[in-house]
Amino acid sequence: MKEALRDFLGGDYRVEALKSVGLRARNLLKPWLIRQPRRSMACVVHGPDGRRYKLLPRLRPEQLQSLAETLRLLAPLDAVPNLLWADSRDLLVEWVDGSPPDLAAPSFPVRLGEVFAALHRIGRREAPVDELLEAARADAERLRRGGHLSAALADAIPARLAGELPDRIPQAMLYRDQTRANFLVDDRGDIHLIDLGSFQADLPVDLFLAGSEVYEAIDQAAFREAYAAAGGGDFPFRHGSALKLVHALRVCAREAHILSTLFAFERARRQRLERGFATRLERLRGAVEARG
Repeated sequence: MKEALRDFLGGDYRVEALKSVGLRARNLLKPWLIRQPRRSMACVVHGPDGRRYKLLPRLRPEQLQSLAETLRLLAPLDAVPNLLWADSRDLLVEWVDGSPPDLAAPSFPVRLGEVFAALHRIGRREAPVDELLEAARADAERLRRGGHLSAALADAIPARLAGELPDRIPQAMLYRDQTRANFLVDDRGDIHLIDLGSFQADLPVDLFLAGSEVYEAIDQAAFREAYAAAGGGDFPFRHGSALKLVHALRVCAREAHILSTLFAFERARRQRLERGFATRLERLRGAVEARG
């Protein structure tokens, strides 16, 4: 990589990890990550002319191919960083300057609606709802086995969801990591999606609107109006629908698994997770019972 990247940049460069040594070490010790294939850690590259770039090193061949193809397809979109260079294992994309969005700003749902409409214009497909229901059924069963949900409540979830979801769910080039930190807003107010790993085909597919506080914006009239005006048509779902329940179920099942596998020296992390898990599990129970 070194010689090829040096040739592309036109001189010597410096690579800096985006995550601290301590954070990288803790990530490598997390039991739920140890069993997964090694994940690359994104880096910032400082070029000879002072410009910065984002580097995704040590990708598996299938990861690199999937991500490169997606980035080339999304190249017309300003919201997605451009692919600049690639070899057999590494990808270099443009660096985006900005700050995490102010979710309370009136402009945020408008910008988000425009971004999603642009993503969907490029590639739209549909996924059978059976896959989503099967995942929800598996999550409910894990929580039942762990003693977190009663058998009656766990058995009721799939049937109640089936009655509220359409036969097929639109999925396209969807952004699948819903944390606020993975969105950046530049000085013009435009939104950028910066976690490129979220476009990889081999990651678990999360429906883009079944997410965190970022996606509360899609319940707002401003989002829907902007989505329609940008060519997206009528937006089919609301964040507070059954899809939000699916996401809550997924999060609770994942956190229950994490809590059961944490190492002893991660006691402080376990205590924080236990407090949050108890709150989310209670909300999940209430949401399911409210549908009864």
